[in-house]
Amino acid sequence: MNTQYLKAEIMNLSKADLAEVKFAVDMREYQLNADTKRSFQLGDDVIFGRAKGQKRQGTIITLNPKKAVVKVGASRWRVPYSMMEAA
Repeated sequence: MNTQYLKAEIMNLSKADLAEVKFAVDMREYQLNADTKRSFQLGDDVIFGRAKGQKRQGTIITLNPKKAVVKVGASRWRVPYSMMEAA
């Protein structure tokens, strides 16, 4: 897919058409996040952290709608699913 072409076309959209595209993008992002969440289970070992920052490794102890609670040593972290990857 040519993203440069998509970007150029977006610049020519009307406000109504842009709202439709935004809705479609938001729905796709929601689907991808739901898929990511479903890939984790209680007890899974995960790694999380900033892309260019310190990474931490821990175990999922609670699954909430938007974030999981991950135990790292004696600490507990509320981590968005999008920031986690399997260890």
